Amino acid sequence: MLGLGEVIILTNTSSHHLYNVLVVGRNFNQVSSASVKATAHLSPGSSVEVGWLEFEAWVPLAGETIEVYCDDYLTPKISIIPERN
Repeated sequence: MLGLGEVIILTNTSSHHLYNVLVVGRNFNQVSSASVKATAHLSPGSSVEVGWLEFEAWVPLAGETIEVYCDDYLTPKISIIPERN
């Protein structure tokens, strides 16, 4: 289980500016989700962090999904929260 202090680090590895970056966490088993606007603008090569506390009531668990959306992209970047060692 992920604890307090864990963060999602978003890095723009493209040469494009990303606007209105939104992070969505989903638990498909409990049919729950939460979202937070990470930043209004993420320039090429820059990073932004989103902490678990910013999601308020949603607590991420291993196997759940994190989706990252931004303007001008039709599909999100999807990642699975890994198991802790």
